[in-house]
Amino acid sequence: MAEIRVIPLKFRNKVLPGDNWVSKIISCLNDLQLSLMDGDVLVISAKVVSIAEGLAVKLSSIQPTNKARELAKLYSMDPHFTQLVLDEADFVVGGVKGALLTVKRGIFIANAGVDLSNAPPGCAVPWPRDPDGSAFIAWQTLKNEYCCSSLGVILSDSRVQPLRLGTTGVAIATCGFQPVIDLRGREDLFNRPLKIKQLALADLLASAAILAMGEASELTPAALIRGVQITPVDGCTSRQTFISPKECLFSSLYPSFLEEASSCKVHLPGKWP
Repeated sequence: MAEIRVIPLKFRNKVLPGDNWVSKIISCLNDLQLSLMDGDVLVISAKVVSIAEGLAVKLSSIQPTNKARELAKLYSMDPHFTQLVLDEADFVVGGVKGALLTVKRGIFIANAGVDLSNAPPGCAVPWPRDPDGSAFIAWQTLKNEYCCSSLGVILSDSRVQPLRLGTTGVAIATCGFQPVIDLRGREDLFNRPLKIKQLALADLLASAAILAMGEASELTPAALIRGVQITPVDGCTSRQTFISPKECLFSSLYPSFLEEASSCKVHLPGKWP
């Protein structure tokens, strides 16, 4: 296996609404005297995309509903922020002090991905309205700019894992490559065929990128990953990362979510089996 490199892309200044975030990435690459090559994967923070797309929300502009006030009181949250989470979430599963556990775009995530960190003062930042569309634009633009025949693009966020302290990365949108590697049928060290193992390549790359990007004031919202063997695919591939709620190991803990998903009362990405 080739050596894998994770190269942080530090922006010159903060991203503002209306900024062309893809142009900023190109400027970073120019500063580093780097060009994208076939097989490269570019990971970009979804928050930066949202800010550039003008999606930061002033919390003072939100009118909390009674439900938001009840949940805010129960989980020690700001009612305005809680209302924004409810507006963004596809389903609310439960919560702990300071956060709601939600489902958004088929992903278990805290607060529907809405974040206060690195947001403009008094604002919160949700995920991009169309993560796949944003990833596709970046993929097309960068492929043309650098004449790449194969290139991967990931819009990433951070999330917590069940019963684990700290955050890891998650790919909320992928484009240009196969995001999951199917290992079923391969043999282990004792010549036994693997039956269920599939490698979440996009999520692993998102986690690796976070190590280089940081999550505080680093001003480094993107990273270039080089040396990973990817299988090129034309267009967006996010749907390939999702599974049916009935197949999810953790969904069984939340029967109300399974019931809603089965009756199509919850928005779920792609065609769910």
